[in-house]
Amino acid sequence: MEQKNNLKFTNTLLFKRESYKILDMDQRSRKIFKLIVDDFLKDGKPVGSRKLSIKMGEKLSPASVRNVMYDLQEAGLLKSNHTSSGRIPTDLGLRFFVDGLLQVKKITDLESNEIKKTIDTNSINLDQMCSEAGSLLSGLLDCAGIVVAPKLDGSLKHIEFVPMSEERALVILITEDGIIENRIIKTPKGLPNSLLIETTNYLNSIIKGRTLSQSKKIINEEI
Repeated sequence: MEQKNNLKFTNTLLFKRESYKILDMDQRSRKIFKLIVDDFLKDGKPVGSRKLSIKMGEKLSPASVRNVMYDLQEAGLLKSNHTSSGRIPTDLGLRFFVDGLLQVKKITDLESNEIKKTIDTNSINLDQMCSEAGSLLSGLLDCAGIVVAPKLDGSLKHIEFVPMSEERALVILITEDGIIENRIIKTPKGLPNSLLIETTNYLNSIIKGRTLSQSKKIINEEI
């Protein structure tokens, strides 16, 4: 029965990725997937089934954990680096993880009001929105220290800002070559998550196919 459920999960994600949500995962798969991503974001190293079994209080055997990891890999969320028995998240897996955090987190009244203000075309125009998002973006990138990372001199593909706490956010930057860089950055207290989402959307419209320095030049010109 468990094998059939896992197969259903894999097929659902493979053929309905656009509508699939992390909340559709069974609790076991969601827990293991989150542990793998959390560990990977700390040191960038593959995560093995034995380590995951220990982290879960050995409620699942390494063999059972491997079965779940196999399903996650078949679904395109994990991959092997061929030098270890461990797994790391794919680009799709990281994006799926980020989307999942946003799905799980409830929007507060303050954030809801910020969204309403933003989309109110009578009070703010598109140029103002881009300017505000660009200003925040430029400050966040400088704060994160990503601009000095030597391995990020290639073309960029995608960026995500993920709220972690009231004054912290995770920045995930992916290059066209598949390099993934992440930073925990400090954000202004009370910064609404809606503005981080807008910043993400704004930056992704700029960075694709450009280097970080090229992107920053465009942003500085616009703001």
